[in-house]
Amino acid sequence: LVGLLGLVIPQILGSGYGWAQLAAERDSLMSIPLWIIIVLPLAKIAATCLSIGTGGSGGLFGPGIVIGAFVGAAVWRLGELAGLPGVPEQPGVFVVVGMMTCFGSVA
Repeated sequence: LVGLLGLVIPQILGSGYGWAQLAAERDSLMSIPLWIIIVLPLAKIAATCLSIGTGGSGGLFGPGIVIGAFVGAAVWRLGELAGLPGVPEQPGVFVVVGMMTCFGSVA
């Protein structure tokens, strides 16, 4: 099931640290389609549950970092798109807070 999910959304495969790094920079985040930013955390959760929950090998730190980064990136991107006041120019703060929040719940 993880492999089939990876065929549809290949961004869920691997550690995902590169994707988390891309989410922290405005130019690279704006080049990622919005649907990927919104769907990636959900797909990564499903893939992690399928792999770890069935006894497969892997960790929780890496997926937690990616999930949190993209939840923070999605909140920033939607807030910026809506023109909400107080949304900073760069998404880094939202990404880091998302990563630490997700890691805190995983730990």
